[in-house]
Amino acid sequence: PWQRQRYWLPKRADAGTSAGFSLPVGDDGGLLGNTVPCASTRLYSVSWPDAAPAWLSEHRVSGRLLMPAAAMLEAFRQAAVRALSDGEVTVQNFVVHRPLALSEEGQSTSWQIAAHPRADGSAELALHEAVPGPNGQPGWRLIASADATSIDTCDADGFGEAESTDNALEPEALYEA
Repeated sequence: PWQRQRYWLPKRADAGTSAGFSLPVGDDGGLLGNTVPCASTRLYSVSWPDAAPAWLSEHRVSGRLLMPAAAMLEAFRQAAVRALSDGEVTVQNFVVHRPLALSEEGQSTSWQIAAHPRADGSAELALHEAVPGPNGQPGWRLIASADATSIDTCDADGFGEAESTDNALEPEALYEA
């Protein structure tokens, strides 16, 4: 039962660009991929395993290679920072509608993250997976969604600055018997 076998992850090819009109996003850890020009929405496109980070290959659930929800949340945070032009945002109402299964062995999985800024200073976020559609055109399936707001415009319901309290505990009081 205690057979020592080593298991190594397969090496990935170097990341490349997928579409000729895509512009690299920058230092985001590979979660946003390339910027796709779009009129009123910030749109980012990623293709696994070409441009996605290698550590995604380490997340398996019941043997299936899945994108972690934490990675989706971080991608949403990064997209919101860019869409709202603010370094401090909060992501709310995060919902994973279905898992994003990453393909293995020569196949690819593509997804897009859309950040649509609203007039009130918030943004609507969505992650869609490319699926085969009619007539060979790709269709898109909703994977996750969320809302984002700049921290300055958040409600005072715990997302803004913390209120000071005078209920500080003295460390010596904790150790008195």
